[in-house]
Amino acid sequence: RDWSSDVCSSDLTTFLAEALDTWKKNGVDLKAVDFPTGRDSMQALLAGSAEFSTATETPVVFAALRGLKPMILMNYSRYSRDMKIVVRTDRGIDPAKPASLKGKTIATQVGTSGQYMLFRYCEMAGISPKDLKIVDMSPADMTVATVRGDLDGFSWTREAAIVADRQSGGKVAVMSQEGLEKFFRSHELLLVSEKTIKDRPALLDAGVKALFDSEDYMRSHPDWQIGRAHV
Repeated sequence: RDWSSDVCSSDLTTFLAEALDTWKKNGVDLKAVDFPTGRDSMQALLAGSAEFSTATETPVVFAALRGLKPMILMNYSRYSRDMKIVVRTDRGIDPAKPASLKGKTIATQVGTSGQYMLFRYCEMAGISPKDLKIVDMSPADMTVATVRGDLDGFSWTREAAIVADRQSGGKVAVMSQEGLEKFFRSHELLLVSEKTIKDRPALLDAGVKALFDSEDYMRSHPDWQIGRAHV
């Protein structure tokens, strides 16, 4: 086997697979391209720039509603607490009380799991998304705007929460997620295009095996995440 492939990713599992060279082990000469959101990653796939991409189910559903056809090859991860709602501590928001978000200006990127989690969080809090002023913003911009004080907070990844905490000098906090599992669960998907399924079926097996090998490493090396910051 001597395949070459591009994968567009926003997920740590595929980063680990790349670092371990599990793609090459399975015969794939990989070129990985990082994107800030799964939505952007999926769009690159649909445009023909990659054979694989990763995204959560939220942008996939929105794409399907528009008549597009990203194909789900593998559901390899699911989580409830990787997305965070980060708020400034000087805006009258109590991080322990989800309903205290009411009336606040919160940024997220529309069409992503950040938006979906924010909506489900509102349901958990007993408020409506209409009770918030929701701003559509890129991940980098929402972090900067919150640190600068232009926003009350944002809904995005734990990594963004870490960045905001460091850049703000501790002027932000993460909202409580106690009980969120009953309202929100997101799935990380390995996507392919219809063209890849038709033209390169053997590549699909190689891609799945590459991620399985990455997961096997995680199970056999429980300390693999040591060094990552925690929020």
